[in-house]
Amino acid sequence: MNIQIKEIATPNTADSSVNSSSNDSVQRATEPEHFDTVPETAKPEHFEPIPGTAEPEHFNAVPETSRPQTPLESAAPTAESFFLNSFNVDRLFRGIERSDYIFLYYIQMCIEAHPQQEKVYLAELAEAMNLDISEISKATERLQDKGYVIWKTDASLGKTYVVFSTKAVELMADEKRRIIKCYEAVVQEIGMGELAGVVTTLKKIRDIINQTNSEME
Repeated sequence: MNIQIKEIATPNTADSSVNSSSNDSVQRATEPEHFDTVPETAKPEHFEPIPGTAEPEHFNAVPETSRPQTPLESAAPTAESFFLNSFNVDRLFRGIERSDYIFLYYIQMCIEAHPQQEKVYLAELAEAMNLDISEISKATERLQDKGYVIWKTDASLGKTYVVFSTKAVELMADEKRRIIKCYEAVVQEIGMGELAGVVTTLKKIRDIINQTNSEME
């Protein structure tokens, strides 16, 4: 079947002249006659471009747009987003802050090391955590203000010690269950082999952080 092609040339205006030999100044479109009434706002479903010709610009599909990623979602994290998002374990804790849990955890470790006693002397805790006694005292005061520990003095030895409150025991039990559940889910998802590699990498990162902090002090 022969298709008749009709040529539509841009008409001359009084203010401009047309050079018929220049493709840049003359816009030509070729369409089969049965497309004469096709509106420019939509591409007909049965439209098939003539081989060797370009599809009219107004038929180009509008590119899909998506919500731009925030810095914390970027695949290539910035320094801040890495430590706030990719390397942030604080979100694991719900009922207690991570920093408080760490001190309570070391208190528990010291108690377990001496089953015959339910108290931990601050000097013993400072040694276990490798911190100055002044830092341990500040942390203990903060924990006492939150109702996690009871800070007492052993008059016979002239030393201070701490014991857990009921509130601390309950909160730590809840957090420990959550930690164990998350850990088991991680092991099930990625396996012990990959997890071991992650642990090794995280240790390297901690060493780098410690070294960098030492150099900047």
